[in-house]
Amino acid sequence: MSSTSPNSTARMQRELQRIYRDLLSGILSKQEALEKIGVAAINPHGEPFDPARHEAMMTQESATAEPNSVLQVVQPGYELNGRLLRPARVIVSKARG
Repeated sequence: MSSTSPNSTARMQRELQRIYRDLLSGILSKQEALEKIGVAAINPHGEPFDPARHEAMMTQESATAEPNSVLQVVQPGYELNGRLLRPARVIVSKARG
């Protein structure tokens, strides 16, 4: 048996239809539409590399950044209500050597 009531499902469908119409008409940006449904971008520039949330595309030596920190975000990641949808693709610093 589903834990979602028919009223709740209908209300959610109406809200998603409204967001879709606003997105198509240009009232909402793509980012605003995603935020309205609980999707948050992951943009970890300068943060320590976290393999649970980031996908390292390559490493690069850096004289200024801490080793194992994100130098550049190649592609942002996304979370939905705290759950990872897609990891951020990043370039990670390594010590010169």
